[in-house]
Order: sequence, then structure tokens, then C-alpha cells
Amino acid sequence: MSEKTDRPDNRIIETLIRAFFSMVQTSRIHRDNNQLALKCAQNFVASCQAAFQNQGELRLRIANDRLYVQEEKLGFQRGTVALIQNMIEYLERRSLGGFNISEAIRQCPLEQVLNAARLINTAQGQQDPFEWLTSELEACRAHWITPQPHSETDLNEPAMELKERALKTYSYALTSVKVVVEKIASHKHPGIRHATRLAQSMVDLMIENESVFMALSTIRDYDDYTFTHSVNVAILSMCLAKHIGVPKQSLERLSLCGLFHDLGKIDIPKSVLNKEGKLTDEEFKQIQMHSLLSVQHIATLRASRERKASMLIPPFEHHLKYDLSGYPQTHRRNPISFFGRILTISDVFDAITSPRIYRPTALSPDRALKFMYKGTGKDFDPILLKAFIDMIGLIPLGTVLELDTGELAVVVKNGKPVHPARPRAVVLNKDEQTGEFYKGKTISLADKDLTSGKYLRNIVGTRHCSHLNIQPVDFML
Repeated sequence: MSEKTDRPDNRIIETLIRAFFSMVQTSRIHRDNNQLALKCAQNFVASCQAAFQNQGELRLRIANDRLYVQEEKLGFQRGTVALIQNMIEYLERRSLGGFNISEAIRQCPLEQVLNAARLINTAQGQQDPFEWLTSELEACRAHWITPQPHSETDLNEPAMELKERALKTYSYALTSVKVVVEKIASHKHPGIRHATRLAQSMVDLMIENESVFMALSTIRDYDDYTFTHSVNVAILSMCLAKHIGVPKQSLERLSLCGLFHDLGKIDIPKSVLNKEGKLTDEEFKQIQMHSLLSVQHIATLRASRERKASMLIPPFEHHLKYDLSGYPQTHRRNPISFFGRILTISDVFDAITSPRIYRPTALSPDRALKFMYKGTGKDFDPILLKAFIDMIGLIPLGTVLELDTGELAVVVKNGKPVHPARPRAVVLNKDEQTGEFYKGKTISLADKDLTSGKYLRNIVGTRHCSHLNIQPVDFML
């Protein structure tokens, strides 16, 4: 990897991106001899020269929703998020992963620079944009620019390795919760040293690649609901906390609160937990006891007094609502704790999007958000709920879309901040012999027909992944 001193200053790269957009936009409407177009090309060449530093080539890449310069991530700065996202979307629509720009651009006629910009624009409408653009640039001898293919891979880690590590982390977390529950059921006092290390690993994975980490929260297991629910609540809670700036050490504590928030369910008869139909008043009272029982079990874990004390309150509160209704009821008048309010949002979202024996029809993620929004200020902290919606998007990851083309697709990347209601998605192809779905092409719902200006695809509805018997994570990683 290049040293940090080899990468141009962020401001130089921002100037380069702005110059690039000015050039490609003017090349759409002006001929090569237009003075404004030539000036834009000249500015782009000058911004490239400023960015070369001591290297003979400038390498711009996109991977996992980030922009890399000389193989280093370009940090998001206030006021530049939309600029970087626009650049990422522009390249993705053309199936491009970036460009290599050499110092040969200094001797290139401005007319040729404009022609290359025009070719890059036109690549969007081609059957294989990358191959077409590579061939056209070669034909016009634009050797100063080399397009790179699009890839979802982080430049610092192979995609398969990252996917496998993420799934292993999820599996280990699931196992850790199961082991604790089994030991409690056997009247033992389990330690949480392993769970604590896992919490640290989860935080590291989230910080390294939040989109991959968030994808794990779409895992659903009808038969193993309690355990997957606990891990999903931990993931969603950690992502929300990170989204609003909670420090790393506190994220680890929140992770443990999420993993063990439902320990008390071990004491509720399965005939009550999994009952089909309406609960009796007595059965509902049993269910309401699980928050308090969770706290009692956490108190018996083998861990330091400080560690256990930091984990007690949020699990106790996760069924208390923002207005202090809900359960368990006390005489308190103090607001619910910060982590308690976060757990409440994550717990409800995962619960209502998960099929259960007593509720086989779950809400799709987008409908779940609409349902939860009705409870803002009453059931949920309005500021935290708004942050949660902003984090996962209006059409969350893992949502199965019905498109007006007749296609089904799984959302793999939300469209914020430019197109919040038009995410990227993977088309579901169906094997007619087995009836199983497999990955098709990746599409952007923000793509338009170049002639009419109309969107190529529109959302006509959403479905729950359980209706298709798929795990969204299989299409997202």
C-alpha cells in the first residue's frame, strides 16, 4: 500500500472531481471547439497535474461505497459527502470501478480530453460499458486514461475473505449466546470472556466495513429465532450508535447488552413463547417478566461487577416505550436510558420483520419503518428513530422489490443521499427446475433511459424474503 504522503490532499481530489463533473457535463452539450468546453477540459488537466504529486499515475477506485485514491480511502468531509457519492454513482452506472490517469494527459490535445469525456458519458447505455469504453478509448489513442472494472471488493481485502469472516463472526456470536443460555438452563454461571472478545470483533468488523456488517442483520431463522434475534439486535444497535458518534468502547458494551437482552426468555415456557393465537392475560404476564428475568441472569454471569452493572439497565428497559408505557412497569419518572432507547428501536424492527410461529406474516423492512414511524414520540425516541431511518434508508438493505419490469430484486445498497428512494439492487434469477433463486445482475433504480429521460425501472411493491424462501444476505455479500 502507498504511504499516506503519496496521496494528494483531500482538497486537491475534491477539486479534481468537481473539474471532472464540469467537463463531462459540458461535453454533453458542446462541441470540441466550444470555448467553455475547452476551458473545462483545461481545468481538468490542471487538477490532474496538481494531484500527481511525485507519482507518474493517479489511481482512483471505488469499492464498498468508498472512493480510494492511490489505494487509500478518501475520508468523508463536511460538505463533500454528496460530491463523493455522485462520483461513485456516476462510475457504478457505467460498470466502472475507476480510472488510472497518467502524466501523458499533459501532452494530450484538449479536444481529445473532451472526446474521452463524451465516451465515458456514452458508456452508460452500452451492453457492456467497461469493454465498450476500453475499446473506444484505445481506438482514439487516449492512452492517458485506463478504465478499471467495477468490483464490490474492498481494496484491502478479497471479497470472499471478507464475506467469510463476516459470516464466521455472526456464527460465533450466535454460538456464544447459545452457550450462555444452555449453561444457565443447566443452573450454571457462565462467563462472558468469549462473548466480550466477540463484541470487540464485531465492533472492529463494523468499523472496517459497515455495509457488510449491516448485511448480517438481515439473517432470519424461523426455528432459531431467539438467538438470531439477539445477534441482529446487537448489530442494529451498534450500527445506530456508531451512526450518531458513540465511541468504540461504548459500542462493545452495547453489543453485549444486545446479545443478552433476551436471556430471560429461557424461563418462559415454550408453549407460551411459541403459542399460535392470542395469549391469555396470565400468559402475557409471563411474557412481560422476561425483561426482569434477563437482568437477573446477567447479574449471575461470571464477570466483573463493573461489567455486569453496565449491562443491566438497557435489557431491563427494552420493552419500555419512550413515554414510559410498556413493561415492566415501575414507579419511575426518569427517562429511559440512552442505550435502552436504542435497544427498543432495534428490538422492534427485527421482531416485526421476522416471521414467527404465532405471526407467520412479517412486515417487509420498508413497511416496518412506516409502522414504527407512527409511534415516534410515544413508542420511540423521535431523534433516534429518525437517525435509524437515515442509517438504513427509506428502503432498507435486504428489502425484496417488485419492479414494473416484472423482475424481483434485493436491495444491496440504499440510494442516499442523492436518490434515497432509488437504491441499488441485485436481480433475482430463478432456476425453473429447482425453483431456487440465484444472483442476477446488479442494477441501480436511479438509471434512466438516455433518450426519454425516464427511469428504466420503478418499484411497484415490496415482499418479505420469507415469501421467496431466501436469505437476503446471500445476495448482498
